[in-house]
Amino acid sequence: MSSPVTFADVRPTEPDREQVLARHDALLAQIERATDALETIEAVRAWDRLWREVETWSAYVGLRFHQATGDPERRAANERFNTLKPALAARDAAFKRAVLASPHRSALVETFGAHAFALWTCDVAAIDDRILGNLTAEAALEDEYVALLGGARIPFAGTAYSLPGIAQFTEDTDRAVREAAVRAKWAYYDERSDELDRLYDDLVRERTAAARALGFETFVDLGYKRMRRTDYAAGDIAAIREEIVREIVPLCTRLAADQARRIGVERLMPWDYD
Repeated sequence: MSSPVTFADVRPTEPDREQVLARHDALLAQIERATDALETIEAVRAWDRLWREVETWSAYVGLRFHQATGDPERRAANERFNTLKPALAARDAAFKRAVLASPHRSALVETFGAHAFALWTCDVAAIDDRILGNLTAEAALEDEYVALLGGARIPFAGTAYSLPGIAQFTEDTDRAVREAAVRAKWAYYDERSDELDRLYDDLVRERTAAARALGFETFVDLGYKRMRRTDYAAGDIAAIREEIVREIVPLCTRLAADQARRIGVERLMPWDYD
């Protein structure tokens, strides 16, 4: 029996920037000059193989950065990929536009399915060369947020804990311990409220600017394209919210009252829910 693969065994190769972009350009050219369906299908399959490589590396460096946001090597690898992402996104959109416009579309739909085309239609609506600067800025802000929270060291009971580390005390059977842990956690957020507010404000500005550059009224419309919402829209979510208020909130209220009785408190506080 072979030994199980651990995360430490995973060592994907970092993609070479110029090589990856050149492969993308070659695949786009192949799609545009394809004279039959088979050549077009092979180009799409080659593009899929390329993106499997890229997204494997993306997931790897992103996870390692989340594991240790203060590690300079991991931060540098994550930043290198972030500088590559906008160029990749632009080429990816160009390739998908060519696929959507292909004279062999019917054969492509038969091979890859209509849903793939619905997803790609969302993708091309969400990206354009005009917003590459916004995407770069957005990625940097997101990484700053991850580093801010990932680097948290919360003093509690004589030890400093990360945000996930202090969570264990929010489930303690001693209510005083739970309260102290929750207050310590939120004190960390409160002390950094100016930084968090600035990050949120800057993200709103970048995302709104990107949405308007693409012709959307608000980022909500662009957000639905980014999330590849092919089968429901904002109006459907509004209806779901109304149903939650009508059906789920009363149920949760009853469950909370039952929980309060079980643990012997008059009413639940934030440190009681876990």
